[in-house]
Amino acid sequence: MKGSSAKKGRERGLAGVLRRAMLFLSFAVLLLCPFAASASPPADRAPEHALKAAFLYNFAKFVTWPAEPSSPENAAFCIGVVGEDPTFEALEELVEGKTIDGRPIRVERFKGLHSLDPCHILFIPEGTSSSTKETIRSASAPGVLTVGEADDFARLGGVIRLFMEEKKMRFEINPAAAEEAGLYISSKMLALARLVEGGGRQEERP
Repeated sequence: MKGSSAKKGRERGLAGVLRRAMLFLSFAVLLLCPFAASASPPADRAPEHALKAAFLYNFAKFVTWPAEPSSPENAAFCIGVVGEDPTFEALEELVEGKTIDGRPIRVERFKGLHSLDPCHILFIPEGTSSSTKETIRSASAPGVLTVGEADDFARLGGVIRLFMEEKKMRFEINPAAAEEAGLYISSKMLALARLVEGGGRQEERP
């Protein structure tokens, strides 16, 4: 019984952290405060994986995906996480009962880069692959918002890179990679990001 009570206590604590992180993010975006610089609470006040989950959820609100003619209007919006990163559990807790454009949200865990199914947002934690180029080649596809953590992720063709700086969660965007994937990113979100020059994957083609 004690173990069960402790587990419930941890779950309630995580839910509270996620709610606070979401409030910070949503309020900052509405005020056009720097999403990257001050939208998240300091890392010593919230687990990093909870902040990542909140950012991933909020990204979905400011990105437009290409039309999916073969999918029903109420098909689930999928956010995928590669590997055993705790961001997966944080996302499951965060999106429960929520929707994106009226669509239910499904969180999927993928064992590796070679076992991916179609999804709208794909989070690739640092250390998933020894090569960032290999990661991007495996993960990038039309209609997929790739979000990674490797230092050169966005520069080499990933769409968004999440990183910690001065105890705050920040992000950078590669607009050319977003365009190549058929994604439209809101100007509000672009204004709050560090933009990365270059076309990434396009530049590698002969």
